[in-house]
Formats: sequence, C-alpha cells, structure tokens
Amino acid sequence: MGSALAMSPRLQQAIQCLGMSNLELSEYLEDIVQSNPFVMRSRPSGVASSQADRMYQTDWSEISDPRDIQPSLHQFFGQQLDQAALPSAEKAIAQYLIGCVDDDGYLR
Repeated sequence: MGSALAMSPRLQQAIQCLGMSNLELSEYLEDIVQSNPFVMRSRPSGVASSQADRMYQTDWSEISDPRDIQPSLHQFFGQQLDQAALPSAEKAIAQYLIGCVDDDGYLR
C-alpha cells in the first residue's frame, strides 16, 4: 500500500512564493493586483506611504553589525548612571560596580 501526498492549490502557491526573491515576489503581487479587480495591495497600518516605500526598498548593504548600533553593557550602565541624580560617593560606588560587570552581565 502506498500513500500519496496531495498538495492544495493554496499550499502550492505558498511554496512557490517562498522560493521567490523580494523583487520577483513584488512583481508577482503586482501582476495579481492588475489581473484581479478584487485584490488590492495595502500598506502596513500606521505607516505613511513614503515610509512604507522606504521600508520595502531597504538597502541591506548599509546595515551594519547590531553591536555597532547598540551601546555595550558598560556604556548603557554608564549612560544610566549619568542620568541618575546620585551623590558623588554613591556614583563612585556605582562606577566601581559597573567596572566589575563582565560582558555577559555578571558581577565578577
């Protein structure tokens, strides 16, 4: 006895879309919108059209390492300490404790 897998048209379409590049998917969606009057392409809610256009046209070569964007743990703690209204003695203790924190966030 053998068993056969049946793929629904919707599943076939989903698999086909997964194999497409961003540009191919955009063109495919535009073709569907043009050929079917009941299909409308909408923008994400709460996003202005110019923002949505930029969102869809991201140049990934400009994206840098996330560690360059986010401050290190020590920098973050230092920024928080600078914003805190503490007496100088308590700030000195806090700076010492910040220096004792390793990169994983543990006191050593």
